[in-house]
Amino acid sequence: MSSSLSETMKKRNQVSSTTSKKTLNHLLLLSASFLCFQLMWKFVASEEDYVSQLTILNEEYRQHLEIAAASQKPPLTLKQANNLFRNR
Repeated sequence: MSSSLSETMKKRNQVSSTTSKKTLNHLLLLSASFLCFQLMWKFVASEEDYVSQLTILNEEYRQHLEIAAASQKPPLTLKQANNLFRNR
């Protein structure tokens, strides 16, 4: 009987160990997924900020450069101003 009890305890420990490993792996995977999600969220937020800043530059600064290019002493020619903002 004691050998059967010993075998039962071994099997229980093996199952418990396997379950613990699976649980740990699952938790590590969830943690890594959460970190990836946070990283992607920060990336998207920083890209939105970057696009917002570029939009301001394009709408405000370019307009002033184009107006200044038509003046008597322009800081830049219209061609130079257009070269700064080629994506338009």
